Formats: sequence, C-alpha cells, structure tokens
Amino acid sequence: MSFGEMTITLHDVSFLLQIPVDGELLAAPAKGDPSFVSGIVDLLGIPDKNVVAARGIRWYDGGGMLVDEAMIRLHAREDGDAEARCYLMCLIGSTLFVDKSSDSVRGWLYSYFRDLQMVSKYALGVGALAWMYRQLGRSSRAGSKGFSGCLTLLQSWIYEYFPSLRINRAAPQTVTQGDPLARR
Repeated sequence: MSFGEMTITLHDVSFLLQIPVDGELLAAPAKGDPSFVSGIVDLLGIPDKNVVAARGIRWYDGGGMLVDEAMIRLHAREDGDAEARCYLMCLIGSTLFVDKSSDSVRGWLYSYFRDLQMVSKYALGVGALAWMYRQLGRSSRAGSKGFSGCLTLLQSWIYEYFPSLRINRAAPQTVTQGDPLARR
C-alpha cells in the first residue's frame, strides 16, 4: 500500500471481536495424534467407533466431528455437561476455528472443553488469529480452492480499516461500551 503495510493484530482481535487474548494458549496436537478421538467417543456415548462406522453412522469424518450428528447423539443422552461441552466445541469450532469442511469441527478442540471451568481462561483470540493466518497461508498455495478461518474477524477488520470498501459508506453505527466492534 502507498502508506506501508497493515496486518491484523491481537489488538484488532480484542477490540473487533471482544474475545480474550490473555490467558492459557490453545495448541493443536501433533498431526496424527489420535488421543482426542477417545474423548469425543466418551462425550458422545459411542461404545466403539469401529462398530458405529460399520453401521454407517457418520460421526467423525475427514479429521473432524460432524456437528449435526454430534448434536443428535448428545440430545439422546440428556447429559447437561456433555451437551454444554459439545455445544461450546461446535460453537468455537464453527466460528473461530473454521475449516473448509463446513459441517465438522476439528477434534483437537475437545481437549479444551473437558473442564468447563477452564473455558473462560483460554486466550481464544490468540488461537483464532493464529488459525486464520495458517489458513491464509494454505489458501495462497497453488491449487487451493477456497479460504477458511475466522471470516468474521477478517471482514470486520476490512470494514474497520478500509471505509471505501463498505457497502454503506455512511458513518458506521455506534456501538455501546463492551460490545464488539464487529457488531457494526
């Protein structure tokens, strides 16, 4: 750009989305680490993932937990804590840690929702920003057919810093104290 370079920072994540950038860090396990699968199997009440797969029930596909199938299975269990864990995992996984699958959530997120008291202590903003930059790098490769990551962050950042790209170029709506700027 004529005035220099710009990039999305943790400051932007904090003010645009109002999610924490201080606290315990989230980190995906090493590729191929299957330890989280057993936790998801317990959460969903699946006795043996091989038996379930043989019956044709798709609950885990391509490295991610299928959101719709997970919710159906949890609703049948009537376990409030398990339902809250799965709901949070699906919510965070489908907003901050989005991948191209559009219907599944990365299984490694499960380990961060085992203890519901810890959820508020995680630096979700740091993880979301790192995940988005990772996805930007992947989508810049030859042969890539799309982009994933926290699109709300990217869109609200563009809206905030590039007013000429806004659909309605009038002054942005005011936001009350404590609301995320992305709400505009």
